[in-house]
Amino acid sequence: MTSFAQFDAFVRAREREYIDELKVLIRQPTVSAQGIGIPETARIVLDRTKKRGGIAAEALTVDGGPPTIVGETGRGDRTLLI
Repeated sequence: MTSFAQFDAFVRAREREYIDELKVLIRQPTVSAQGIGIPETARIVLDRTKKRGGIAAEALTVDGGPPTIVGETGRGDRTLLI
């Protein structure tokens, strides 16, 4: 099985779980221009990130700005920032 086929099988096996998690985020009301729901949404994302395990994550704010979720997992020569 190729690497992509393995990844595809992994995602398909967890499809329902991923959709349920997406529904939680979609239901969370947010209006960034008014600052509505931003901290709550950040908490949902942070909790989900920590739940997945292996990811050391935290919510950071700068000068009263919105929370930014920062995490790190894995190791190697490449880095991915999302």
